[in-house]
Amino acid sequence: KPFVKRTLIALVALTAIFGLIGYFVLPGIVKSKAEEILAEKLHRKTTIKAIEIHPYSLEATIRGVKMMEPDGATVFVSFDELYANLQAQSIFRAAPVVREVRLVNPYVHLVHIDGARYNVSDIIELVQSQPPSDEPAKFSINNILIDGGKIEFDDRPEKVLHTVEDLRIGV
Repeated sequence: KPFVKRTLIALVALTAIFGLIGYFVLPGIVKSKAEEILAEKLHRKTTIKAIEIHPYSLEATIRGVKMMEPDGATVFVSFDELYANLQAQSIFRAAPVVREVRLVNPYVHLVHIDGARYNVSDIIELVQSQPPSDEPAKFSINNILIDGGKIEFDDRPEKVLHTVEDLRIGV
């Protein structure tokens, strides 16, 4: 039957286009927009080495992220890889349901500048300046893994550098 045949061809074509756009086009758009928005909102230069999106399995991997301090010379936050696997029920629930999140070799550089001022104070102030939402956030994140990584806390008033290395956290 011609109608059934055309419908099947259209479905196959749409599925192929979805895959091609998701795999080849979307990563470049997401990468450039993420770098632009993070730099604009947080006033910190951010670079992303690569983004991979697998549209059929709802998986995404972000590689080589580095966010600098506002001075542009010191690394504030970085990681080698962030992998997320979204479940299909996210579509039906209209809320993200994440099956697995894996963060590889994160690095965080916190600095106590003086008094109650830290190098993240501007980000905290930005978050606090946003109007509160009356609706609770709807999401589910499962199987969280942090593999490797390092946190440095530079307490400048006390002239002490605290370091936590080789993190391995699974929730």
